Amino acid sequence: MCVVHFVDDFLTNGSTKEEAEANLATMVRVAEDVGLKMPSPKREVAQRMVFLGLLFDTVKMVMSIDRIKAKAMALTLKEYTLGFEANEWVLKLKDVQTVAGKLGFMSEVLQEGRLHTRSWWRYLKHGNKLWPPVKARLIEDTKWWISVLEHWEKDGVSGREYPIYTCEELLANPERLVLIQADASGLSDHGFGYFKSGFTEDELKLSGHWYAHGWDANYQFGGKSHKGEFMALLHYLREANDTDALVVFVTDSQSSFWSLNKGTCADVDTLEVLREIMQLADAKRKQLVGLWVPREENEFADYLSHLTHVLNVTHARGEIREGERIFPAGLSSSR
Repeated sequence: MCVVHFVDDFLTNGSTKEEAEANLATMVRVAEDVGLKMPSPKREVAQRMVFLGLLFDTVKMVMSIDRIKAKAMALTLKEYTLGFEANEWVLKLKDVQTVAGKLGFMSEVLQEGRLHTRSWWRYLKHGNKLWPPVKARLIEDTKWWISVLEHWEKDGVSGREYPIYTCEELLANPERLVLIQADASGLSDHGFGYFKSGFTEDELKLSGHWYAHGWDANYQFGGKSHKGEFMALLHYLREANDTDALVVFVTDSQSSFWSLNKGTCADVDTLEVLREIMQLADAKRKQLVGLWVPREENEFADYLSHLTHVLNVTHARGEIREGERIFPAGLSSSR
């Protein structure tokens, strides 16, 4: 059985009502065996349930933001913001944990929210010892969340009901599972490259399209290498015309992998790129997941990252077909 929790909120599931009830009973028994109390009035089994501000609907198989929870959180954040602006940084530990946890869960259906939640986790770690710039960032992030929550509360829904994907759903609709495997070369080698492919029931299907692009005003390597890695994902999201997909971004850059999954990074320039990535992903209803692989398992993407330099072109794209050689579908005019 699967169990997720944050502080004193626990959630489990089941494919039937009977299985869900049995899993709940097991979860309660284990908790009580270690001294945790789970009062009966707080136990619930349903097909539509709010958990940490998210509304899970297993009839429609979507998750969204609950209107009532959005209103309550907005009111709470307004109260806290008034205190922050009066230089009062004395929230209880549990209150900070609750806000950070709920905003983190809400960021599951608004990925840009990850960029505006990290300051709360820093507040949880450092308390009133936060540096003044971090305090200012926390106030700014909190006001951003208030504006979003008020919009959700007014409209009743967030406008972004993300699908809850099951293995059966993805196998029945393979176009909804997209793999973007990418790499970026340094400034001297002029570019980034990636290929887009999908999965079958048994294995990765190495078919789809590949792209190579040189560094220019729209796609820059930047001062940090993981900004260059993100250029591939940014290019894919800008070009994509479809919606509703689970996108697995595969990279051999550990910093890119962590930054994407956390939704934040220390480098200011890369953070702005990450912001556009999250905004595009939300607008096009694409759920992003980062996956790291060793460099030796990323050779094709590595070759693509050098391709525009070798061919002396600004960009190139082509198609991968099973059993055929990789060939260009078209090249730009040479430099």
